[in-house]
Amino acid sequence: MQQKMSDMQKWIPARLIRQQEQLLCKWLYADDIPYTDPFFDETLAKCLSHPFNSKPFACVSAISELEMLADAVESVEPTAFIFHISRCGSTLLSQMLAIPSGSVSLAEVPFFDEILRSVSLTETEKDKALQAAIRLYGQKRKGNENQLFIKLDSWHVFFYDTFRRLYPHVPCVFLYRDPYDVLQSHRKHRGMQAVPGVIEPAVFGFTPDAISHLDQDAYTALVLERYLQVYLELREKSGPSLWFNYADGPANMIRGIAAMSGHHWSAEEMQQIGERSRYHSKHPAVAFKEILSHDQRPAYLGPATRYYEMLAQKLSSKA
Repeated sequence: MQQKMSDMQKWIPARLIRQQEQLLCKWLYADDIPYTDPFFDETLAKCLSHPFNSKPFACVSAISELEMLADAVESVEPTAFIFHISRCGSTLLSQMLAIPSGSVSLAEVPFFDEILRSVSLTETEKDKALQAAIRLYGQKRKGNENQLFIKLDSWHVFFYDTFRRLYPHVPCVFLYRDPYDVLQSHRKHRGMQAVPGVIEPAVFGFTPDAISHLDQDAYTALVLERYLQVYLELREKSGPSLWFNYADGPANMIRGIAAMSGHHWSAEEMQQIGERSRYHSKHPAVAFKEILSHDQRPAYLGPATRYYEMLAQKLSSKA
């Protein structure tokens, strides 16, 4: 890599690329571009338009250099990891957590996912690369950063043990929702995990034959079943954690996380957070209004619904 370590402030590893049988890391200059978009790939698109990233050559390094480069920047330790089953308030939550001064909120960083799902890295290499990437994304670009919230992709619940092993004392936030409501949301605009084959079946514990006959709705139901099954297992063994049902509302989520983090947000910041909660999570300028069907629940949602009800019951009994 031609860049000096002292020059790496505000640079982030954006993607893994393979070049001549070597796995490399492509870097982007993030400058002071705020991390406030609903999803981080939108932020990456903004970074690509920066003059530093518009040159005819790319800034790349060996992935083995990530750790050394991460040690050269001052960063914030993670405050919490946010797990979710999709369409359950996680995007709005990450948007609200980006509002307080000093707060860094990362929403589904593609580079983290590339590391976790890589078939070219050993588990040890993944551990080192993930920790280095989190330090680089959580670097202090302004100097006043003191909180780092990381919203993961929904399928990252299957990598929970990795995060707990690497960050044993960092609280995890779990968000969930009635699977029928989640399914209806995906029918309007499907996420990657709701389309068969976009995420490799092995991540969910599926075999190709087991899902080959399923339509998109039945496949989404099976994914939700797996998510909620793992949630039930984690409820019994998870370390420091907070659990929120979508029905709890965003205000309860924010209050719980504020208390957990130990940071006192100002009245003005809390007012801004409250105002943000009135708008669509993915379209910040559009007032939120959700219309759900009350048709008969499909039979193929039966297992996911039972896991959801069991989880809600366990959480209410331990409240």
